[in-house]
Amino acid sequence: MGYTKVLSAVFVAICTWLVYVKSAQIVTVLDQRVADINVNMEMMLSQETTPNMSLVMSSENNTLETFDKVCYEIQHGVSILLDISSPSVGPLLRSFARARGLVFMTIMDESLVLPSDVEDEFYIKIQPPGSVMLNVIADIIGFDNLTNIAILYDDSFNLQNIPRRIVSGVLSHHIYLEIEDAGIADMMESIKQLEIENVFIVSSLKNAADVLGKGSQSLPRYREINWFVVTKDPIESVRCIECSNEMRLVLVGGYYSIDPKRTYEKYLEKSRFRDSKTRIDEAFAYDLLSIFKANLSLVDREVERDVCFSNENTTDYSEFNERIMTNLSDINYDGVFGPIISTNGFIRQRIKLEIRKVVFKGGRQTMLNHLGHWTEESGLNLNDNLKSLIREKQKKTYKVVVIPDYEPFIYREKIYTNGTYIYEYNGLCVDLFKEIAKKLDFDYDFYETKDGYFGSLNDDGTWNGAIHELIEKKADIAVGPISVMSERENVVDFTVPFHEPVGLTILMKKSKFEYTLHRFLSVLEPEVWGCIVASYFLFSVLMWLFDKFSPFSYQNNPDRGAGPEKRIFTFKEGIWFCMTSLTPQGGGEAPKAVSGRLVAATWWLYGFLLVAFYTANLAAFLTVTRLETPITSLEDLSKQQSVKYGPINGTSALIYFNRMKEIEEQFYRIWKDMSLNDSLDAVARAKLAVWDYPVSEQFTKLISRMHVPNTTSEAMEMVRRGELALIEDRSRNRYQVLTDCNVEEIGEEFSRKPFAFAVTQGSPLRAQMSNVILELSNNRYLEDLTNKWWDSNELKKECDRIEDESDGISIQNIGGVFLVIAIGTGLSLIAFVVEYYYYKIKPLKEERLYKMRGRTNVSRIRSEVSLDTIDVDRNGSRAPDGGGGSTLHGTSTATTDLSESSVDFSTAYRGSFRRSTKSLNRTHSSRCNGVSNGINGRRKSEFGHTNGHVHNGITNSIFTYDSDDNMSVKYPDLHDPDRNSVFSEKL
Repeated sequence: MGYTKVLSAVFVAICTWLVYVKSAQIVTVLDQRVADINVNMEMMLSQETTPNMSLVMSSENNTLETFDKVCYEIQHGVSILLDISSPSVGPLLRSFARARGLVFMTIMDESLVLPSDVEDEFYIKIQPPGSVMLNVIADIIGFDNLTNIAILYDDSFNLQNIPRRIVSGVLSHHIYLEIEDAGIADMMESIKQLEIENVFIVSSLKNAADVLGKGSQSLPRYREINWFVVTKDPIESVRCIECSNEMRLVLVGGYYSIDPKRTYEKYLEKSRFRDSKTRIDEAFAYDLLSIFKANLSLVDREVERDVCFSNENTTDYSEFNERIMTNLSDINYDGVFGPIISTNGFIRQRIKLEIRKVVFKGGRQTMLNHLGHWTEESGLNLNDNLKSLIREKQKKTYKVVVIPDYEPFIYREKIYTNGTYIYEYNGLCVDLFKEIAKKLDFDYDFYETKDGYFGSLNDDGTWNGAIHELIEKKADIAVGPISVMSERENVVDFTVPFHEPVGLTILMKKSKFEYTLHRFLSVLEPEVWGCIVASYFLFSVLMWLFDKFSPFSYQNNPDRGAGPEKRIFTFKEGIWFCMTSLTPQGGGEAPKAVSGRLVAATWWLYGFLLVAFYTANLAAFLTVTRLETPITSLEDLSKQQSVKYGPINGTSALIYFNRMKEIEEQFYRIWKDMSLNDSLDAVARAKLAVWDYPVSEQFTKLISRMHVPNTTSEAMEMVRRGELALIEDRSRNRYQVLTDCNVEEIGEEFSRKPFAFAVTQGSPLRAQMSNVILELSNNRYLEDLTNKWWDSNELKKECDRIEDESDGISIQNIGGVFLVIAIGTGLSLIAFVVEYYYYKIKPLKEERLYKMRGRTNVSRIRSEVSLDTIDVDRNGSRAPDGGGGSTLHGTSTATTDLSESSVDFSTAYRGSFRRSTKSLNRTHSSRCNGVSNGINGRRKSEFGHTNGHVHNGITNSIFTYDSDDNMSVKYPDLHDPDRNSVFSEKL
């Protein structure tokens, strides 16, 4: 019995489950606009019975009505909500489904799905084929590197509701234009004005034919435009009756599988739909219904009557919902335009597209070529040898306006070639532009602006300079370091910046400090130094004269009061005394005479005052130099009157100051209107009266005092002369400092703006050139250019570093003090060398020479001065006291007191001895060897003769011989006029 009961319970459960899964309902909310485009979809979704489908049509204006209809269907037992509604209706319905515990699905772009939808466990996202198809546009743009793109669309791809991300991640200039019957002519005019080169038509074939026909008739250069058509309609039915002229286009549409398509065509024929064309959206809906039929078997849900307004669910359907999610979690269905798969609650179709080339002429199709396929996974898969989808473009030539006087960015150089002089443009901007032209494959013609300005807005609202040339379309591109400014962006387009933002700085003549080694001498005038030197020598002479002629000087009276230092003041000693008296060392021993001491005291007082005056003036001189504050800012410029200042005419710097002045004037008018407003009470008016003028009028005052040069050359000449402080871009000022050591850059940057190239407004060149600039920047080409024209510039000069005198005295200024030491030391070394040579080296040389020459001459003299020719008074040779002595072989020492005796050499080679009138007390030492004669003489200057003694081998006699003059006559071959003694020294 127990076993029978268990089997009965199992049987009842199985029967209940079978009943539970026999029937089902899916409510589909379809947007009316989608139904209008896909004429068969409404009937397709409403007549399906397996599973049972109920359809609710909706629009953006009937949200509540749509909600009531959905509520009604749910009350009759609905298991799944399929949302194909508009963005304004769908969020309410999905929120309701989540609250009621329904499984809900969406067929819409992922950008329209809310985060709360994705987080629900019973949500199934179905990606529409149109969202996948849009990716082919980005692949085509990247394949052919297209820029300057126009995307024309209608309702078929829902681009009016989803974000326009078709070309996201692709660097190109593009616009979106919606196709409207009444606006096609305006659309063509926009394409003409913007010079669009590539047009993508994302629409139905009917709207595409209207656009192509209008374009072939109204666009003069339509043949140069690359036309692309992306459609969900069958591409076999493409027509262009209005294409009277030849029109070439690339057509992209669905590529169907043969067997699924045949099944779908039979379905259309059997169901007798109004249109038998195979559209992608309708075929996708058919594929979904087939998937539901194969994977879902649902039962009606029992719900309460007020379910739409109740906060509680009486039945838990989570198990039922999980079974639905499980059945739809693993799908692999062969759809009409590609397989449909599902992963993790996400159903999508791997759609395959066919790419064709179509040519119309005279309203008829004259060519149809298959070019390849596209899938989301593999991208473009084109036929062999097909390198591009667009026609080969002819090389274009653009007119390029330049501003040449702006080194190092652009400048004009005169070059001699082929017998003539031509102008060539060089610089950083020129190198960059040539690289851009090379990559974009176009030619160019340079020409200069008539006024030489970049471009500024005149008072009458017109523009000048390069900006004017672009506005009037006389030029296609403006090349130069053009500052990106808001008012310029209103009339022209700029590329991405090629140079970092730079501000304005001030360029002035470099402040020069005279770095001289004798700067310490500059404290006094040359006349003063002359007087000091003259007084120095004057007092030196006075010291000498007073000491020489004063009877009380040590020189004339050595025995009277001699001090520890017996000092005779010669002229040399006077010079030394006056010099050392000015130093802390002191002059040494003062003169002995009172007159000399008065002269010395006068010199000391003079020296003390002189040193005091010099020290005080030196300190004051250096202090004044360090207190001279240079101009360091714009505010400093405005406070001084000695130097003119201002920017160059037509530059961004002048525009900046003019705009700041206008802002100050506007502030003043606003403050004035508020102050004179009668509606204000006394308290409010008093608060406004705190300032007489709420702004400082800084720029108004600056403008009124500015000097504005017309050209760069004029401005730089004034700067080098020290007549102008030039306010200019920092990059330009930096280059001037780099190439000219006579100027310097001061002040902090202000009003920073980037540099870029300018093109006509709406020109496709903006995007094309920007792409290349970004590419070159990533390849570090711009960095190499900057290094070429700045760090490695051949005009770069190595300038001396400026010493900051405010930090202290530099070695350049005080180096003269050390030079004094060097000069003094040098002179000392020279004197030492001279002294050493004359008193050490030269005498030794002469002694060696005399030894070689003297033997013969001495023998000759000895033979003449002999015993036969000399009358010797043997008795007179003895001293009065009878002392004396002689020796033949040895040393004899005698002390002789000579009185009234002398010995003379006669002029006839005879010696005559004569007594001296003065008594001499001498000690003589001599050495004698045998009978040899020896003469040892010592000169007595005051007598004009030389005393000596002769050893003749017999006796030692004291004698005098003739003067040097007489001896030179007797022995001319031994005479040396450079020396004082001839005879004695020669021997």
